[in-house]
Amino acid sequence: MIIGSRPARFQVVVDKNQCMLCGRCVENCSYGVFRIEQDGIVTNTRNCVACHRCISQCPRDAITIMERPCDYRSHPVWTAQMKENIFKQAESGKILLGGMGNAAPYPILFDHLVLDACQVTNPSIDPLREPMELRTYIGKKPKQLEYIQTS
Repeated sequence: MIIGSRPARFQVVVDKNQCMLCGRCVENCSYGVFRIEQDGIVTNTRNCVACHRCISQCPRDAITIMERPCDYRSHPVWTAQMKENIFKQAESGKILLGGMGNAAPYPILFDHLVLDACQVTNPSIDPLREPMELRTYIGKKPKQLEYIQTS
């Protein structure tokens, strides 16, 4: 993505008076928002998806995330959410799937999650869909990966 092509969706602020430079935000952010430099913690707010993992891991409550909504001209088909999804899909090359529940009026099961058989089978039952994996990461992000190369 070209920097400045569209506004960042969230603003991440680290209170330098509260921050003790423990690095937990750097270790726990899967999106590369934080890095430690000589002046303290530096943020790249364009990477933030507001998962709030950094906030939950900060022992001093030094991190604040604020939404910065981007206004688009109104259009009956191309809603703001539709445009955001297209931007995200173009940036990542991936189809966006959310695991945070479903707002549709489906029966309330576990956490409002809705999966149908074509999404969890391999190969997919529906030829118009691509196979999908569900992954759950538990624990903090490792500082480095160790592996053994086999021939």
